[in-house]
Amino acid sequence: MLLQQFVNGLSLGAVYAVFAVGFTLVFGVLNVLNLSQGAVFMWGAYVGLEVMRTLHLPLAAAMAVALLAAGLLGVLSEWIVFRPLQRRGAHRWMGMVGSLALARILIGAAQEVFGTQVVRYPDGAVIGAAVDLWGVRVQGLQVVALAVALVLVLALGALLRLTNF
Repeated sequence: MLLQQFVNGLSLGAVYAVFAVGFTLVFGVLNVLNLSQGAVFMWGAYVGLEVMRTLHLPLAAAMAVALLAAGLLGVLSEWIVFRPLQRRGAHRWMGMVGSLALARILIGAAQEVFGTQVVRYPDGAVIGAAVDLWGVRVQGLQVVALAVALVLVLALGALLRLTNF
């Protein structure tokens, strides 16, 4: 059981690492602790799900639409919440307060639009295969989460260290 929990924790930690890198990058660049990132991510996931349900697009296309939607929402939040605060010369921590308010608004809007029931992507849309290794069940999605997190963290590290960007 210990090894199973290690595998579960490793895949969940990979997801947390991606969020942590996002928080760090935004704080390092904008000097704002944006706590609405989870809500923006949630909206991207819901947009991807709705695109799959209504337009019957494959997962890759739905993910591209979800990334675009989340990116646009991030830009809108910059224009509507963070820039006005910076223009007024507000204390840098007011951005954190603004991001908390934005997160609450986005979560409330999602509850109104999508409801509060747990929803899943359609069967077969997400990697569902699992392998049993030495009594440990490793799901395909766990492997993908770990691999994607590793690639994203390494790519961002290379971008920051090797370029002036």
